[in-house]
Amino acid sequence: MVVLLVGIFSFMALMDLSALIKEKNIKEIIVYGVFFILALVMSMLLVFGVEIPSPVKFFEFIIGDVLHLSYE
Repeated sequence: MVVLLVGIFSFMALMDLSALIKEKNIKEIIVYGVFFILALVMSMLLVFGVEIPSPVKFFEFIIGDVLHLSYE
C-alpha cells in the first residue's frame, strides 16, 4: 500500500511540477512542495493507522478560548 501511495504521489508531482519548472516559478514550486509534502505525510500516517485529530477542535479552541467569541 505504501509503494502504491508513493507511486501515485510521484506521478502527480511529475505531472504538476513539470509546467512550473518550465516557467521557472520558484515561489509557486516552494508553496506547492510544502503542501504536497504535508499531504504525503498525512496520507502515510493514515496508511500506517495513525489517527489524525480533527482540525475543528483546534478552531473551536481558538474561537472560544483565545478570542472569547461565541457562535451560539
